[in-house]
Amino acid sequence: MLTDLAQRARSGPPGWFAKWADIEARASLIRWFEPLLVPGLLQVESYARAVLAWKPDSASAEANLKTRQARQTVLGLAELRVVILGSVC
Repeated sequence: MLTDLAQRARSGPPGWFAKWADIEARASLIRWFEPLLVPGLLQVESYARAVLAWKPDSASAEANLKTRQARQTVLGLAELRVVILGSVC
């Protein structure tokens, strides 16, 4: 079971996320609760690179980093409300 999860994580963003990426791009308000990490939309490149570095496939990690950074364009278009637990810091 863990091997299956690891394999799916290495393959990049899941197919179901494409729908949400489109919705996110058109949103006027984004709400986000994050108990474990700084939300992807708020991650600076060095933080995102460290988060994605656990993947053994560096090409996949770089592609995911570029996708994550491209998603940050919504920050200028939508109001963002984020709750981050203190354990994230």
